[in-house]
Amino acid sequence: MLKVLLFLSLFHFSGHDFDAVHSSKEQLDPCPAVSNLEKTGETSNSYAMDWNYSGDPILYKVWYVRQSDNYFSGYFYTTNTNYTFTGLSTGTHTFYCTVICRGGESGYIGIEDVIGA
Repeated sequence: MLKVLLFLSLFHFSGHDFDAVHSSKEQLDPCPAVSNLEKTGETSNSYAMDWNYSGDPILYKVWYVRQSDNYFSGYFYTTNTNYTFTGLSTGTHTFYCTVICRGGESGYIGIEDVIGA
């Protein structure tokens, strides 16, 4: 009887370990990237964009880089599939978007446009 209980307890722990490893692997898998990033509006100092996402997002992270001096805006976070940047200066900018989900963070996608031209 003791041998049977020992065998069952070993089986139970190994099954539990498998679940932990499986869960950890899922957390390491990257999120799929957003798709169809496109401009939805623009003024002389703002830029609106939206995108599609088919996964289960926690947040979207967006930012821009001004090409003339490589100015980095810092990150902005949203739960929406659209964002409007304001207070932009004239010139070429690249606007980026990535998604944060349970699996981590996706690769980013970007779109370049000229503001105030």
